Amino acid sequence: MRQFLLDHGVFGWQLQFATASGNMEAHCDLVSPPEDLLWLVPQIAEMCRIDCPEFKIYPAHNIGYFGNPESVLRDADVELPFWLGCRAGCRWSGSKAAGT
Repeated sequence: MRQFLLDHGVFGWQLQFATASGNMEAHCDLVSPPEDLLWLVPQIAEMCRIDCPEFKIYPAHNIGYFGNPESVLRDADVELPFWLGCRAGCRWSGSKAAGT
């Protein structure tokens, strides 16, 4: 799959699990059941271990999340090798239109 994507000019792939909420609630058959995560997450971590500078896999926040492969799924050069939250939520504070 990686070579196919590279051959078609793709340099990164973000993987994210769907949840049975919002529009996906009407399509629950497309949502991976929780027991599948026991083999899916290690497979994704294995793909992340492959050193390929021209193609990067980006696991979304709902993959791994404090499980055994967490440090492989996240950037290795960070001080804390686990997901801290959305960068926007960690670095910015919001204000309402009224200025509060």
